[in-house]
Amino acid sequence: MATEGDMSSVSGADPQRLGRVLVESTAAQSTWRPQELGAIWRHQLSVPLAFDLGGVQGEHWPEMTGGRLTWTVTFGALLQQPNPPIEMLQSVKQFAKGCRQGVSAALPPEVATVLYFSSIVAARLHAGQSISDLSEPRLRAGLQWVLSQKWIDEQTRSLIQAGLKAADTGTEHE
Repeated sequence: MATEGDMSSVSGADPQRLGRVLVESTAAQSTWRPQELGAIWRHQLSVPLAFDLGGVQGEHWPEMTGGRLTWTVTFGALLQQPNPPIEMLQSVKQFAKGCRQGVSAALPPEVATVLYFSSIVAARLHAGQSISDLSEPRLRAGLQWVLSQKWIDEQTRSLIQAGLKAADTGTEHE
């Protein structure tokens, strides 16, 4: 289980280095078969945010949750929400970052990486805000890596494709 000190070290990670590590090391670390990763990803999309983010509080979440996490808002619903609370997407990104860096073993690195980039794209496209300091080339490389994963679902693939298209054209909001 991650401690508060662990999470602050993840939060302070250099975004350029993190982007490089996320993209370059994920394939080398794989111990899961693609069909297993797909099943884990689909499951993660159906998991209520409260299960993984229950300890996180957000005063700007009333649009979806009445100010607190409930057991009805899932990761998948948040990523597809037309106007998601940016604070929730930031929490999801930090959770994924922590999983990816070994602070939490809640998700395989590949799944955590897809969740990380999906939260960044959802923030850009649906909320019109950037929640990452990754350079555009690093972001594009990450999005292209996500698209190369045969196990991601079509909704995620569409989200990431739209994010890549927006990055290529310089637009951020649908």
